[in-house]
Amino acid sequence: MAFYEVIINRYEDIKKSNLHEDWIFRGQTQDWVLKSSLERFTDKRYLALLGRGLEWKEKFLELEKKFLTIFKNKATNFISFPEKRLESTTLMQHYGLPTRLIDFSKVSDIAAYFATEKNNCDYENSVIWGINISKLSKKKFVVLDLYDEQLIKNLRFKKKNGKFLLSTDYTFNLNKNNFTKKDISEINFTDCAMIKFIIPSQVKNEIRDYLNKNNINEKYLFPKDKDEEQIIKICKEIKDNFKKVETCQFL
Repeated sequence: MAFYEVIINRYEDIKKSNLHEDWIFRGQTQDWVLKSSLERFTDKRYLALLGRGLEWKEKFLELEKKFLTIFKNKATNFISFPEKRLESTTLMQHYGLPTRLIDFSKVSDIAAYFATEKNNCDYENSVIWGINISKLSKKKFVVLDLYDEQLIKNLRFKKKNGKFLLSTDYTFNLNKNNFTKKDISEINFTDCAMIKFIIPSQVKNEIRDYLNKNNINEKYLFPKDKDEEQIIKICKEIKDNFKKVETCQFL
């Protein structure tokens, strides 16, 4: 499988690449490695566990389960939870609780929005990750939606064309692949598994102008919904309280 790093001089270069339906995208305001929200939440604690064999895997899952238990108790008046734990985990991720999932979109424009949304990061490069899911090992990765009932009625998720990426192989790290630096015109996208599009600071305003002209903005992506806002508030409180009380016990 081929892994490439490409510097984008015009956003049009991505749009003209005709990346087919098997591609998913993630925008990041800075050149961070790909990490799940649970990895970011545990931070150094997670890194410390990596050298401890499979013990850390169980601890990682245990932490996610704790979040889910609290979430179900707190949000039961707003959400009908599915029976399968993984389906409930997609709800956790959508509303901002730490999970093993990573947010992606089927649409590069949505990723471009999240890559360029913060003006205070304009002095640094942003990144759009592109992954060809047809090239990923089905034994190591699963691509998920919100479960059916929520997917039908959840306007925010629909507008983002959202997908979730889950690594089922805890020893596999996409960031460890060797990325070959290439010009975008030299890439055969059919054979490519993953691309890291580097967005230089001077290209960001061009992208913002394009997105604004196409009405891809905060108002479009985050329509007001009282129930959703309440659930997001609940999740923030859970995370803040958990960080104060529980993470000291993670190790």
